[in-house]
Amino acid sequence: MKKRITQDDYIKANRKASREAEIEMYGHPIYHTRVHQSKKVYNRKKIKATDKKLPLSSCTSRQNVIQSVPVLRLLNQ
Repeated sequence: MKKRITQDDYIKANRKASREAEIEMYGHPIYHTRVHQSKKVYNRKKIKATDKKLPLSSCTSRQNVIQSVPVLRLLNQ
Protein backbone atom coordinates (compact mmCIF):
# COMPACT_ATOMS: atom_id res chain seq x y z
CA MET A 1 0.00 0.00 0.00
CA LYS A 2 1.11 3.50 -0.80
CA LYS A 3 1.02 5.95 2.05
CA ARG A 4 -0.76 9.14 1.12
CA ILE A 5 0.32 12.50 2.43
CA THR A 6 -2.66 14.09 4.09
CA GLN A 7 -3.23 17.79 4.58
CA ASP A 8 -2.42 17.42 8.29
CA ASP A 9 0.92 15.78 7.47
CA TYR A 10 1.73 18.58 5.03
CA ILE A 11 0.92 21.30 7.60
CA LYS A 12 2.90 19.52 10.31
CA ALA A 13 5.98 19.16 8.07
CA ASN A 14 5.71 22.79 6.95
CA ARG A 15 5.53 24.06 10.55
CA LYS A 16 8.50 21.94 11.59
CA ALA A 17 10.61 23.19 8.66
CA SER A 18 9.60 26.79 9.33
CA ARG A 19 10.53 26.49 13.01
CA GLU A 20 13.90 24.90 12.22
CA ALA A 21 14.67 27.68 9.71
CA GLU A 22 13.69 30.27 12.33
CA ILE A 23 16.00 28.73 14.94
CA GLU A 24 18.83 28.56 12.40
CA MET A 25 18.33 32.20 11.42
CA TYR A 26 17.92 33.77 14.89
CA GLY A 27 19.52 31.18 17.16
CA HIS A 28 16.35 30.64 19.19
CA PRO A 29 12.63 30.23 18.54
CA ILE A 30 10.68 33.46 18.06
CA TYR A 31 7.40 33.94 19.92
CA HIS A 32 4.67 35.23 17.62
CA THR A 33 1.85 35.32 20.18
CA ARG A 34 3.66 37.16 22.99
CA VAL A 35 1.97 40.40 24.05
CA HIS A 36 4.09 43.55 23.72
CA GLN A 37 4.67 45.15 27.12
CA SER A 38 4.39 48.93 27.22
CA LYS A 39 7.40 50.87 28.50
CA LYS A 40 5.04 53.21 30.36
CA VAL A 41 3.72 50.47 32.65
CA TYR A 42 5.11 50.57 36.20
CA ASN A 43 7.50 47.66 36.64
CA ARG A 44 8.96 47.46 40.14
CA LYS A 45 11.20 44.50 39.32
CA LYS A 46 12.88 46.35 36.46
CA ILE A 47 13.32 49.53 38.52
CA LYS A 48 14.98 47.60 41.35
CA ALA A 49 17.30 45.87 38.88
CA THR A 50 18.47 49.20 37.43
CA ASP A 51 18.97 50.63 40.94
CA LYS A 52 21.33 47.77 41.77
CA LYS A 53 23.49 48.66 38.77
CA LEU A 54 24.09 52.22 40.01
CA PRO A 55 27.49 52.77 41.67
CA LEU A 56 26.12 54.73 44.66
CA SER A 57 23.31 52.35 45.54
CA SER A 58 25.29 50.79 48.41
CA CYS A 59 26.01 54.20 49.94
CA THR A 60 22.40 55.28 50.05
CA SER A 61 21.31 52.88 52.75
CA ARG A 62 20.82 54.52 56.14
CA GLN A 63 23.43 52.43 57.91
CA ASN A 64 26.15 53.29 55.41
CA VAL A 65 25.29 56.99 55.57
CA ILE A 66 25.53 56.98 59.38
CA GLN A 67 28.90 55.23 59.25
CA SER A 68 30.28 57.60 56.61
CA VAL A 69 29.40 60.83 58.50
CA PRO A 70 32.38 60.66 60.94
CA VAL A 71 34.71 59.92 58.03
CA LEU A 72 33.44 62.97 56.17
CA ARG A 73 33.97 65.13 59.27
CA LEU A 74 37.57 63.96 59.52
CA LEU A 75 38.17 64.71 55.87
CA ASN A 76 36.75 68.23 56.17
CA GLN A 77 38.99 69.18 59.13
